Parts: sequence; structure tokens; C-alpha cells
Amino acid sequence: MTGIACIFNITWAEFVRRWWMVIRYPVDYFTGIISLYLLFVGVFYGVAGNFGQAAPGLDRTLDSLVLGTCMWFFSIAIMNQVRVILEMEAVTGTLEQLFLVPYRFVVILMVRSITGFVFAFLAVAILLVLIMATTGRWLSFPILPAILVLVLAALGIQGVALIMGGLSLVFKRLGQLNMIVQFGFLFLAFPPIENLAPGWQTVAYTFPLSRGMTLLRGLVVDGWQWTDQAVALNLASLVFNSVIYLVIGWLFYLASERIAKDHGLLGHY
Repeated sequence: MTGIACIFNITWAEFVRRWWMVIRYPVDYFTGIISLYLLFVGVFYGVAGNFGQAAPGLDRTLDSLVLGTCMWFFSIAIMNQVRVILEMEAVTGTLEQLFLVPYRFVVILMVRSITGFVFAFLAVAILLVLIMATTGRWLSFPILPAILVLVLAALGIQGVALIMGGLSLVFKRLGQLNMIVQFGFLFLAFPPIENLAPGWQTVAYTFPLSRGMTLLRGLVVDGWQWTDQAVALNLASLVFNSVIYLVIGWLFYLASERIAKDHGLLGHY
């Protein structure tokens, strides 16, 4: 069997495994969606209630809040995948076994991340429909451009996920660090980056999530057209940032994996 065929079979097996995990443990899958939905509803009506209906820019703020909530949920779902996979395999005692398969373990992580992206996308779609149905703010998405932006942003976030995964191989538990990164993503997903001071804008725009959020906000909320120059500039920056983060994350993970092997840390938790 060729390498491509084996990768395809592994990917298909992961899709089937994920699907049956959702069927077998639906509460685990949907609890995260419902909890974030309830959090959003409280924040949304708090913002809407503290400002008059005719407040300048309120509609844009509320639409951005809807979009930012979904983007933040999507980003932390992608970012947590590698770390959770490694921690769960370590706890169950199967991590070392996965390093004995014919393919590099990082390839298996990438396959699992692809399937995780699909299920994270489905969860975000469910969350978005619930939010829009509750608030009555039905956003108009250009489907293909939105999916392209999400995929590109996910590649950059995957680089962060690989860094977190590499750290979890060596240090095992990253609870508080993981919370700090999630709050960092919260900062990048919600405030309009263009409203920050120039220095902070420069820093924020080095992250794929902020570029992806700016693009989505422009296309969905501000009425940007796919042919606009602003879209082209932000898209080029998003591609560049995502590739850089993915390469750095990949190299960092491989270095961390080597350290874990050299010090016999794979079997420890």
C-alpha cells in the first residue's frame, strides 16, 4: 500500500473515530457549545442594554461580537487539539505506542488536527446559528472566502498548537499557560485591531488570528468586496503569518519531541 493510501486510510479512520465519539458522548461535544452560547447571550444583552438602540456604531459592535465569539471558539478548539491529544494519550498509557507506528507521530497529529478542524467548524456553525437565531442578527457570509480565511487562520493557529504540544511533551501539564494563551486569543478576536494604538496594531497583526478576524469582519460586517485592495493586503499578510507560525511550530515540536525522547519523558505523566 502506498504512503498516500495509508495516510488516506488513517485520515478516514480518524474521521470515523471522531464521529463515533460524538455519537457516544454527545454531552461532552455539545456542552462546550452551550456553555459558550450562554456566556455570549449574557455579554450580548449586557452590551445591548447598556447602550441606546440608536447609539452610533452599535450595530457594528454587536455584529462584531457575534463574529468574534465564534472565531474565538474556533481558535481555541484548534489550539487545544494537539495538547489534549498528547495529554490524553499519556494518561491512558498509549503515547509510546503511537511513536512505534511506521509514520512519524507528528504526521498522525496533523491527521488528527485535520479531522479536528472539521468538527470544530461544525461546532462553530451550530454556535453561530444558535447565536443569530437568539439575537436576530443574521450575518451574511460569503461562503467560499470565509472558508478560505478560516483554513488559513487555522494553519497559523496550528503552529501555536504544535508549540503547546511540544511543551506538553516535555513539561506534561500546561493548565495556567494554556489559560493565558486562550485569553490572548480573546484579546485578538474581539477588539477591532484598527482601533488600537499604532504600536499595538503592529504587534497584534503579527498573529494569524487577528488578520483572519480583520478579514472576516471586513467581509461580513463592513461590506468589503473580495476584489478590494484591503482584502488582498490582509489576505497576503494572513498567508505569510500562517506559514511562518506553522513552520516555527513544526520545528519547535520536533525539537521538543527529540528532548522528550532523549530524556525518557514519553512514558511519564
